Amino acid sequence: MESVFVALSGGADSGFAAFLLKQMGYHVTAVTFRLFDGEGACCSLEGIRRARRIADILSIRHLTLDIREEFRSYVIETFLREYEKGRTPNPCVLCNRYIKFSLFLKKAKALGADKIATGHYARVEKEKDKYLLKRGIDRKKDQSYFLYPIRREHLPFILFPLGTHLKEGVRSEFRKVFGEAPRESQDLCFVPKGDLRGFLARSLGDREGPIYLFDGRLLGYHRGIHYYTIGQRRGMGLSFPYPLYVIGISSEDNAIFLGPKEYLERTRVYAAEVNLLSAPQREVTGKIRYNQREEPCEYALERNLLSVRFERPVSGVAGGQSLVLYSGDVVIGGGTIL
Repeated sequence: MESVFVALSGGADSGFAAFLLKQMGYHVTAVTFRLFDGEGACCSLEGIRRARRIADILSIRHLTLDIREEFRSYVIETFLREYEKGRTPNPCVLCNRYIKFSLFLKKAKALGADKIATGHYARVEKEKDKYLLKRGIDRKKDQSYFLYPIRREHLPFILFPLGTHLKEGVRSEFRKVFGEAPRESQDLCFVPKGDLRGFLARSLGDREGPIYLFDGRLLGYHRGIHYYTIGQRRGMGLSFPYPLYVIGISSEDNAIFLGPKEYLERTRVYAAEVNLLSAPQREVTGKIRYNQREEPCEYALERNLLSVRFERPVSGVAGGQSLVLYSGDVVIGGGTIL
């Protein structure tokens, strides 16, 4: 019987994933991460208590993994450094890259696990002699965009039990097994009450600088470039005859640049920290944010940089976000936008 360590936050997705793994005949151990001190959207003391209750109902072993130091170093500090540079990092991608599918996998194997599992809506499937990362069948909840940093050699040791399930059905089935499902939160786990601006203010402080129009005219002053992201429209404190968007952020000059919406459009995008999971494909689509529509594109790897040319312009390309490529349901790979 194969041993699987499942990441169990105490939520409905990871809880039902643990249930499915046991139904599939695996020897299941539930692992809850302690990521930071204080309360958050997940991984709080209340989350640990919920996870322990789920494990008790399933009669499986439950462990708590204290990785506060690693999470602070790899996720929170990286997150803050990126914002300090005027970039827009994706903390879920950072967590998947450094914590869930690297550190957790390593620690689980050291404790005797054959594989690890999470409650992500995605699939890992073997075709011939290769393992492929694919979208979950629930396209509305598919989370493959956040999973592109998984190393190709790690795919054989990862299970996504929810990849063939619909979100609505998961919550319904969870209630049948465990009772009322906990409220689902969209907040960043380490940002109290979802107050990102307050978190950035406490962590980085205010650093006043100029706001320029695209033609170089000074329009006013901002309180810190870390409060802004490319494509942002609101929160400028300015009045202008037509809508203005953040079209550029300069960390060197501590400056924000504004312009009309069409100034956000680009057809060429570059990304670093590239991870490719699949061989080159002819028909490729890509997207630059999780909630944006994919667009047909061509790509090439040039000196460890991913160069992508979209057939149609994409809007709001923000440094620090992820550029992810697909061929049908297969994740080709991706990188961090420059």
